[in-house]
Amino acid sequence: MTSTFNWSDLDPAEAPRIHAFEPDSTHAALAVDCAQCFGTAAGQRILGHLRSITVNRTLGPAAPDALLRYVEGQRQLVSYICALVERGRTSPSSLAQDASDPALSGAEE
Repeated sequence: MTSTFNWSDLDPAEAPRIHAFEPDSTHAALAVDCAQCFGTAAGQRILGHLRSITVNRTLGPAAPDALLRYVEGQRQLVSYICALVERGRTSPSSLAQDASDPALSGAEE
């Protein structure tokens, strides 16, 4: 049986979206908010705890498939938050906002 399928016939615009992040102004603002929220010492402790119970968690060979999928979902969520934090730290809007905020820029009131 001969197939007429050709990978080059696929249109990327018609592909289903499997990644939730779209770099637009809403997500840019969200990234800056995450950087501010988790950029504090308390925020870093929270992220450290979340990493320790998700990303750094190992499961044995007897772990059921449902548990593996559940833990992988947790890991993905923590990784997404960490990516937003990093994106917010390096985004131009966060730098502009930091410069305009006297408390963040070090300027005295």
